[in-house]
Amino acid sequence: MPVAEATSLINRRQLYVAQHDFVADREALEMLAGWCEQFSPQVALDAEDRPGGLLLDVTGLGPLFGGEGAMLRQIVRAFSREGWCVRVAMADTAGAAWAVAHFAERPRAAQRSIRDSSRRRWEVPQVVPAGETVSALMSLPCAALRISEATIERLASLGVTTIGQVTRLPRAGLSSRFDEELLRRLDQATGRRDEVIRAEHVPEALITEQGLECSTDSREAVEHVWRQLVDQLCEELLKRGEGALRLECSLELDDGQTLSMSVGTYRPVAASRHLKDLLELQWERLLLCEAVWKVSVSASVTARLERRQQALFADAVADGGLSDGPQREALSVLVDRLSSRLGREGVLTVSLTGDAVPEYGFRTRPVADRGMRRASPKKSAAATRSNTPAEETGAAGESTLRTRRGPRPLWVERRPQRIAVVAAMVVGETGPEGPPARFRIANTDHVVGRCWGPERIETGWWRGASVRRDYYRVETTAGLRFWLFRCRRQGEWFLHGMFD
Repeated sequence: MPVAEATSLINRRQLYVAQHDFVADREALEMLAGWCEQFSPQVALDAEDRPGGLLLDVTGLGPLFGGEGAMLRQIVRAFSREGWCVRVAMADTAGAAWAVAHFAERPRAAQRSIRDSSRRRWEVPQVVPAGETVSALMSLPCAALRISEATIERLASLGVTTIGQVTRLPRAGLSSRFDEELLRRLDQATGRRDEVIRAEHVPEALITEQGLECSTDSREAVEHVWRQLVDQLCEELLKRGEGALRLECSLELDDGQTLSMSVGTYRPVAASRHLKDLLELQWERLLLCEAVWKVSVSASVTARLERRQQALFADAVADGGLSDGPQREALSVLVDRLSSRLGREGVLTVSLTGDAVPEYGFRTRPVADRGMRRASPKKSAAATRSNTPAEETGAAGESTLRTRRGPRPLWVERRPQRIAVVAAMVVGETGPEGPPARFRIANTDHVVGRCWGPERIETGWWRGASVRRDYYRVETTAGLRFWLFRCRRQGEWFLHGMFD
């Protein structure tokens, strides 16, 4: 529910201009967020850096106010009585509510502000009917997606000015030409991807702690204490119906220092045995340099526990290749243990981007991030009324990506390696261009027995310095298969990968 920004004040004789104070705006919005909890328990700022409005999660709250429309009118009247002129919109997603509130044209019947019984002026709120979010966004400008000015300008240079035009463009092309932000914001607005928005007044982190009667440097005694605290914490989590996504254990030492252990989980977990096993992996490497006098265990990030119906048969396989039973649970346990042992950045997942250039054809991100993105069990949106989480999709729509490119090797050089190649004499615009006949790698000569190609790959103008390459799949007389390419600008050859 965006709050109108401060504007110039005009009287009969003079124009007064006030400098925009972002800090004061944020403080005022934070105060309003607490005041708005009378309408929703989940109230958040619409941006982290420079917020300009509020987002309320009103899922299932409409009947308490006599319907969704009556609820919004009551909100507007309450702001009007406090001296605020606001624009309010309700939609299935936070992004759509924000877009409609900022950019949608008011219906003719609502273009003129109306007055309540106290003669105060207020605008009629807009309600986007459930299931019509996408159609409501089509005519809005690209700025309604909450994307950067640079992205808006680049879209405008291509003649794309509305969200509807963006949706008609190929997702693979958008991924290769624009930052990840564009597709992410588009998916959040249309409901294809969840948007995690942290409420301003969130419950305090769940903490269990115990002070020792006398300090001890016994590892067995300290371990016994933190294991008991984990059991107590999990009991409280189960009462709340929540699971831990991040668990932290702190040891207060006699010299004033604090030793900490922190673990993250792939899915919300309230099983004490699993959490203790993860802490054990870090406890083994922790050195107690001083005696411990206090131990505390806290769940700093939590989420609603996932409840799934048990499969009728143990070998039933769900979408994605994993059943909802033992196999899915085993994957979660494996990811948690690897991330705890190797670090969050040590366990990565790869997703395709649709870019033709191999170096930019994929992205990596920590697997544990999937759980952290679901840290908020609800969408805290002004007028977000959907309590069915949207399907999580990749940043570039990788799950639906289909290409006609040639085979790609499993092993790829981080940086293409320059090699010496003897090629067939076919005169081209930059010299000999024929397929490779012989080449040398690490002082070893290879003779080409069979060759497939060329597969020409070029980048577009949007990336700056262009890439122009001719790729060949070659099989040597010894049975080895390589992936080579010739740079069409310099005429040099490079090794980029090797097939199994």
